[in-house]
Amino acid sequence: IRLGAMTFLQEEYKLIALFVSTIGILLWYFSSMLVSLSFVIGSIMSLITGFIGMYAATSANVRTTMAARESGERAAFM
Repeated sequence: IRLGAMTFLQEEYKLIALFVSTIGILLWYFSSMLVSLSFVIGSIMSLITGFIGMYAATSANVRTTMAARESGERAAFM
């Protein structure tokens, strides 16, 4: 599950990078460098948060699956 989730994020982040860079350039051209940098930095922080969240969720899933396999359903819920 973790491998699939991380592969999904990698592919998604490629598309997001293209989108963020395009919008960043447009913001720089039509607004200011500060607005553009703020948008790009905010996007990067959001991507990092998404990565951490996906990593934590898949780690919890692995622990739950192993507990269910080794000790049964009740242990997995605990």
